Amino acid sequence: MNFAQKFLLYFMTLVVLAAVDLIWRFLITRRLYRIHLEGLLRAKFNIIPAVLFYFMLAFGLLIFVISPAFNSSSLSQAIGMGILFGLFFYGAFSFTNRALLRNWTQLIMLTDIFRGMIVCGAASTVAYYVSQSF
Repeated sequence: MNFAQKFLLYFMTLVVLAAVDLIWRFLITRRLYRIHLEGLLRAKFNIIPAVLFYFMLAFGLLIFVISPAFNSSSLSQAIGMGILFGLFFYGAFSFTNRALLRNWTQLIMLTDIFRGMIVCGAASTVAYYVSQSF
């Protein structure tokens, strides 16, 4: 895989991550966060940390999930490792919040981890399919 192909996969991964995560946030967790995290939420969304988060997440998926799945031509590896990567990435964030924040309930923790697994699994799957066109 050359640089242009990796860049395309990175960009596709970013798009899918953002799309799936935004849909998840607005359809599933928006009300949940408002109910449980009211005092912790900003009045105005701070986009810079969110963008940096997605850049890091997409880069991690490309290195640890998508490229290895491409090299072994394995869709099941892309899906499984994408889900596992989401468990680790979002799990580290959510378990830390559960340890530190009073209002970070078990329901929010589990919902957030599940969201990460779905988001990363979906992004890895799409990126794998795109990589097969190379």
